[in-house]
Amino acid sequence: MFDVSTAAGKRPAPPAAPASELVRPVLTPIPPPPKRPPLTQREVVLFRGFGSALLLNPGLGACVFSLWTEESAEFFIASRVPLAESARDAVFSNAQEVLGHLYPGRPRPANTRFSTDLPLGGGDGEVAAAQITGLQSSVVVSEEGRAVLFTLLFVSEPDPKLAAAIKETHLLVRRAVSETREAVRYREAFRGLVRRLLEPGLKKYTALVTHSLAVGKCARGFSTYLKLPEKTVEQMTVAALLHDVGMRELAYDRLSERRPLSEPEYRLARDHPSVGAMLLAEIDFPFPVVPLVLHHHERYDGSGYPDQLRGEQIPFGSRLIHIVEAFDAMTSLSSYRPPISREEAVDRIGAKAGTQFDPDLAVRFGEFISSESFDRS
Repeated sequence: MFDVSTAAGKRPAPPAAPASELVRPVLTPIPPPPKRPPLTQREVVLFRGFGSALLLNPGLGACVFSLWTEESAEFFIASRVPLAESARDAVFSNAQEVLGHLYPGRPRPANTRFSTDLPLGGGDGEVAAAQITGLQSSVVVSEEGRAVLFTLLFVSEPDPKLAAAIKETHLLVRRAVSETREAVRYREAFRGLVRRLLEPGLKKYTALVTHSLAVGKCARGFSTYLKLPEKTVEQMTVAALLHDVGMRELAYDRLSERRPLSEPEYRLARDHPSVGAMLLAEIDFPFPVVPLVLHHHERYDGSGYPDQLRGEQIPFGSRLIHIVEAFDAMTSLSSYRPPISREEAVDRIGAKAGTQFDPDLAVRFGEFISSESFDRS
């Protein structure tokens, strides 16, 4: 909810929300999560990192990750020099043989693709099948009919003393990829929970969800633009998505009508940060979210609510969300007031820097909106 006190003047502290206006959520079946992409960008980065490190062993000619589905096999090769077609065929056959133990009778994929990275700069020539002294493939991930395999291609006989280390390498890669995939599942489940908090029960609060998703998206972009740590970007995103979750408990249908609020309705609406913080307090988030939601309507000069915090007493994330929410409320077609241009919204935020908004963040936000980092879709 945008801070309408800019138009209505300073208001008295709000009373507790009437119990009769609180609505118990009705649980409905949760739809299945969207199907994950076969390979994430994180996994590609992880594969490249392993390839670069392992190729420091002069006896290793290539490090290969292959992604297998029923329709395709995609090979990500890190090598000293490119692999000749005969060597690629050998890698394919070795990996398919290992895969055959996992999925007996599965036919050869119709589509095969190879991509090669030369992390050490490359050299002259190619590695042919005749130069291969050994191939070792292992299953790293197997799920939903898909599999990721890890293959080491040797161009000189590995020292028998290194057998245990090579085996440990396969286990290490398996653990690393598995943990990366678990992290992706966790984030998907976590964001699913966040979405679920916005739309409990049978009633669909379209305007609330639209606004919350827009603020979350913009907060993520702005946080990334500020080069905040990855975990902090996730914290800003989640808190921004949930900043107005308290509104769904406070006669939201009436408060979201496209008209100015009456004085009693305005006082009721001012309770939404406190109600939202109460709803979220029982959830064990991996980072602080409740304070950011509770204080996202504090003003930099101390005239906000609920606790009249000022300046840097206000959590950084709350100050960031306050700017992003105001921007969306001023520019969105779903707002209760006619939208204005992005440029005019940035000007209004700049005009209230130091009073309503954090002055430094207001300047950086204007830079962000003008930059290529801002998603204008």
